Amino acid sequence: MTAHAKGVKQFIHISSMSVFGDTDQVNADENHPYIFSSDPYSNSKIHSEIFVKRYCESNKIPFTIIRPGFIYGEGDNNFFPNLIKNLKSGMFKYVGSKNNILNAVYVGNIAALANAAIDNPKCFGEIYNLADSKHVAIGEFIPRVAKELGLLEPQKIVPLKMALIVATIFEVIFRGLKLNSPPPITSKKITFTGRSRAVNTGKAYRLLGYVPFSYEEGIRRTLESFKQ
Repeated sequence: MTAHAKGVKQFIHISSMSVFGDTDQVNADENHPYIFSSDPYSNSKIHSEIFVKRYCESNKIPFTIIRPGFIYGEGDNNFFPNLIKNLKSGMFKYVGSKNNILNAVYVGNIAALANAAIDNPKCFGEIYNLADSKHVAIGEFIPRVAKELGLLEPQKIVPLKMALIVATIFEVIFRGLKLNSPPPITSKKITFTGRSRAVNTGKAYRLLGYVPFSYEEGIRRTLESFKQ
């Protein structure tokens, strides 16, 4: 609404691949339906997209929606620090399978897509899923991080159903006690490794016409920054 009041020429909304809910995804493209879940974050992203589309269309504001997957890169003060902490303590466990695909995307690829969409009529009213051009399994990503940072590679695999039950118990207890800190295990964290998210990103890379950063380049830059 502020953008509308200020007369912006285009509204670019950064959404999330979590609009597809707590599900495994096989080649899910931009037409994949919304899936509501028990996760408030994911549901908020769905509501945000619906609002942006309705508001912009009714007020004739050109808009573009970009849906990144799991974002990694230099300057990350959330995921990577917590991952390193869990690897150091031996707390990290695979859930379900080491073969689950991450919808990981290097931050530089998001910046490149957003830049390509600016003032580009081809992008008006369009939605773009975005992950790295190479599908990367959790069993490839985690060992790479552990090896580069000199940490022990985790080996244990926990069944998905068991992990979700434990996470639910923690969430109920923390909610009941009205604790301000998040539980050590949550359903959201479990589904990060416990679901396979092989999304279709062809539309985004066709628009770009090239791959700004390969997975290899992105993870190398990220790990180098954390080594420093």
